[in-house]
Formats: sequence, C-alpha cells, structure tokens
Amino acid sequence: MASTSGWAIDGPVKTPVEDARRLTYGLSGDAHGVASLSDLITRPTNPTGGAVQVSPGSCLIKSRYSDGQTYLASLNEATTLAVTPTPSGSGRTDLVVFEVLDPWAQNSPVPEPLDPETFEFFKLHVIEGVPAGINVKHLHQVPGYANRTGLVLSRLTIPANRGDVQSSMISRIAGPHTPKELTRVLYYSLSGSEVELITSTSEGGQTWPTQAEDAGELGLDIPEWATHAETQAAFYGVIYPGGNARGMLWLQLAQTVNPNNVKSQTTSWDSDGESNAHRVTLGLADTIAIPQELRGTRQKIFPRARRTAGTNTTTARLNATSSIAITVTFQERG
Repeated sequence: MASTSGWAIDGPVKTPVEDARRLTYGLSGDAHGVASLSDLITRPTNPTGGAVQVSPGSCLIKSRYSDGQTYLASLNEATTLAVTPTPSGSGRTDLVVFEVLDPWAQNSPVPEPLDPETFEFFKLHVIEGVPAGINVKHLHQVPGYANRTGLVLSRLTIPANRGDVQSSMISRIAGPHTPKELTRVLYYSLSGSEVELITSTSEGGQTWPTQAEDAGELGLDIPEWATHAETQAAFYGVIYPGGNARGMLWLQLAQTVNPNNVKSQTTSWDSDGESNAHRVTLGLADTIAIPQELRGTRQKIFPRARRTAGTNTTTARLNATSSIAITVTFQERG
C-alpha cells in the first residue's frame, strides 16, 4: 500500500504535523516574509543604546529542511535584543533573524533538546559579522548557515567605535510574504464643443484637460497598505498642430499634498516640424512612491501638461473626440 497522508480525517486517523506545514505551503506557495509591513519591525530602543527592539507580528518561513513545507512563526510581544559594541578600529554588519529550530523535521541539523518544554523552537536573535551590504531574505543564504531555516528581518550597519544603534543603521530586509496589489482603470472624455489647449509654460504646468480638476471619474481610494503606484496614461485623439510645437506630460497624485514629490516622471512630445495638423496618441508610464499621509485616503490623479515651444494657437489640444485612460496599480512593497 502506498504511503499517504492528508488534512484531515477524524476518528483514530493520525494527521502528521508535516501536513500542517504542507497545507501552509500549498496555500502560500513560495511565500517567505512578514505578514504585513507593520509586522516584526526592527527599531532602536528608546532611549537608544546597545540594543534593538523587534515589534510583535507574524511571518511565513519557507522550510530549508524539506521542500514543500512552510512554518508560521509569531512574536507575541515586543522583544529587545542586545547588540555588541563595535571596536574602535572597524565597523560591523549584523543581521536580525527569526530562525526555526525543528529537531524532528526531516534532514534537520538541530539535535533533539533535553527539555522540549523550555526549548526555543522559534528563535529571534542577532547574527554578528556578516558581509557588508548583504541583502538576503533566507537564513540559508547567510554564510555559515547553509542548512538552517529562517527569515532575515533586518540588517544593522554599525560604524566603528559605537555602543548604540540608531535608526539610520537599520535596514529592513523582510518584505510582505504575499504583497498586495490592486489595479484601477480611470477614463475621462471631453464632450460637446470643449477644446483644451496647453497654455501653461511654467514648471508646475496645468491639469490637461482643466475639466479633470472636478472629474469624479479620476478619484481613487488609496489602500492603507499601498507604498507605491505603477501608473500608465494614454491620451487618445490628441490634435497635433503643424510647426514647432513641443511639450511635456505627467501624472500628479493629490495636488494639494507635496505635489512636487507625488507625481510621475515627465514624458516629452514633439510635433517634429510637420506642417499639417494631425491626430496622435501620447502615453507615459512610471512608478509613484505614495507618502504615508496619503495612504488610506481618497484622492484624485491629475493628468498634467506644459508647453515648452509654440504658442497658445500652435500647441497640442484635445476636443470632444479625445479621451484619456489612466491605469493605476497600487502595490505593497517591503
């Protein structure tokens, strides 16, 4: 008879604990990381000193012992970890890791403890003296830990002759094990006899078309978890004039909140000196970093433009047969 097991049959049927790890792996795939950006954050102590504090939270840790298995690890209260002072002659790079010590897992190098009741099977600790700039999420990728299972949470880059750890020395490595993503597609079309020219020559530009200032169609609910937005915009049916007409386009999120830092890159357009007016499609794409103050709020995303050559009468324009499509993909990044 074949050797089989599964999750889960009642009665006298014994369910192997490995099946719980297989279930976690089956539901999460290759997921390996913290549950969310607010979990297991490494911070300086307050007041700062020779230690760091890790906040409560949960994570998934892909097993190095056996393929197709994943551990769920949790830290139930804030925990302080001591950090050894650096000598006067050199700095040091350390890692904060959450390690799984499972003596009974297949291929595990961990010896069975004398007292399982007090053994620390999920161990939060600091690894000292790793290569500078190391940026790996799996513990087995750290030199000297090839057969170990764990999640690297943070890197500590400590200058020489320091007995304290400042926030500038801490770099987060572990990202969300299943990063969230949400896509929204927005449309705007002119109507009737509307004609929209690019009249602004200032660096701040103008909303183009200006009616989009009040367009409910361009409203976005920004998720609380969104750290970035992948943005694309297409301007269909743009009327190019003849002659020397040039300009720039970009997207701007929430005009009233630090507008210079919440916008996409600019893209240029140029009529190439053609003598006759004609229609074209213009596009742009970029990533926008979303500041904390905008997360969890409702905002608009504005198509913006400025003219760099030409005049009010010899510039690109939109009319009732023109339209705009904006695609925004919100992302949660570590």
